[in-house]
Amino acid sequence: MTRRVLCGTVALLAALGVPAASAHAAGPATTAPSCSDGNLAAASVSGTPTSVKAGAAVVDSTRLTDTTAATLSNASFILALIPPSAHGGSGTPQLSWRVDGGSWHAFGLTWSAPSGSGADWQSQVQYIGATFAPKSSHTLDIRTEFTTASPNGEYQYDLAYSADPCSMSELGMNFEYSQYAQGWTQPRPQPSSTTHKPTTVVTTHAAATHTSAAAVVTTPSPTHSQSPTASPSPSVVSASPTSAPADASPTPATVITAQPAASSRSNNHTSTIVFVVLAALVLLGGGLYAGRRSRSRRQS
Repeated sequence: MTRRVLCGTVALLAALGVPAASAHAAGPATTAPSCSDGNLAAASVSGTPTSVKAGAAVVDSTRLTDTTAATLSNASFILALIPPSAHGGSGTPQLSWRVDGGSWHAFGLTWSAPSGSGADWQSQVQYIGATFAPKSSHTLDIRTEFTTASPNGEYQYDLAYSADPCSMSELGMNFEYSQYAQGWTQPRPQPSSTTHKPTTVVTTHAAATHTSAAAVVTTPSPTHSQSPTASPSPSVVSASPTSAPADASPTPATVITAQPAASSRSNNHTSTIVFVVLAALVLLGGGLYAGRRSRSRRQS
């Protein structure tokens, strides 16, 4: 009975055009993406490349990642290129793209000049053909070649991405940048002109001269007086410098080291003490002599 029912079911499905295998097992359910911004995450991985002459290509790279649990296929992008200044659309750069280091595909730009600000170049939809498994990534490269008529400055790339089954929705976007500095050259480093000059350290207060001079010697000359408050009257003996002969070769500079002020003060203090002691001895001797004369007169 069961065999008859099974055979009848297969015959019915065959009559309806349904394969027999489909009646026994159904395929796994497919996860559908949310079709919202962020399904394709875009991150710049190239910084801001700079071109310094016409025809020298620069490459901006973007890593695209499927953030969903669904498969995204037949990915595409559309680009708007904003120039550094409103110049009327002349000097259109030449652009091309590639995926994961593959072959380059050139695409054109159309100048769009709406009223007011916002003039830029725009591209048509570019189908890159990449399929994204869940959580997988691909790298999109945009190559730019500027012309001699392209204005110098920073260019901004506005990119928007989409993929099936959400081809009518924007799944991600990002900005890339490049610089065009036509005719700019990097300055060459200048050779160092620093010369090592000897440094002279002056450690004395006397000036160096090319002639020899006698040092000034100060010696205290005490004056013997009965007054205990008398102070020494220093006598200064100085020798005048002698000039070197005219035909003599220059002699090395002579540095006269001055004695510290503390030593001079110490010498003066010692001289004063000696003077006071001598004065005291003189007064004492005079007193003794006067006393002897007085006793002699009394005895006589």
